[in-house]
Amino acid sequence: MFGFATIRKEGFPNQQLDRVRWRSLIGEFPELRRIDFLDLYDGRYEVPDSAELIENGKKVGLFLWENGQIYVDGPYSMFALAKGIAGILDAKVFDSYGDEMIVAPEALPRPTGDRAVYWHQSYEELDMTGKDLISALEKTKAEIARLVGDMIPKSQMTTRQIPVAKLFTTMSGEIADEVHEWPNATLGAGFRHLALYFFNDRLIGNRWTAQKPAETAPVERKPRWKFW
Repeated sequence: MFGFATIRKEGFPNQQLDRVRWRSLIGEFPELRRIDFLDLYDGRYEVPDSAELIENGKKVGLFLWENGQIYVDGPYSMFALAKGIAGILDAKVFDSYGDEMIVAPEALPRPTGDRAVYWHQSYEELDMTGKDLISALEKTKAEIARLVGDMIPKSQMTTRQIPVAKLFTTMSGEIADEVHEWPNATLGAGFRHLALYFFNDRLIGNRWTAQKPAETAPVERKPRWKFW
């Protein structure tokens, strides 16, 4: 699941949202701006019939259309609009557990301190060009292994205390309990050092470290008056 909620029919996937009606809604709500592409750190993705939520001239959230449902990604304040859109489309709003959302979720306080997690670092080179980790969210560790190779089981991992601020936390308050890192992983020329964050054996997030441009050595130049 992408975001904190999904707008869909109760009988999904057998019943799907009215795509034509949703397209017209994007034009009817002045705070929505249609998009067909989403630019992320690992490339541009097609997201036809999706929309950005604009407040005070800035993008604050997304309504992403996918296979007859709409993912709601952004702050919990989007819930009221999501609920209104769902009503017009004769649908409901569901959370990541598949339960209907009646009221807006409460923003959970950010935990502090350290947390014991299973941790492992792999030093082999890993080229992630063309591998989609965004769509891999919520998939199991076994499914993610098809993208990054085999990952050792928890029984063979080290337990490490990591500050919660450095761990990935979902909008529903789930904090990663397993971290796999590849310092030598690369994504094009701009990113290296991949970290994958799991909770209960499913992927909840990933982070890359931006690659600094290589510094070029200064060229030693002779004074203009020298000829040797």
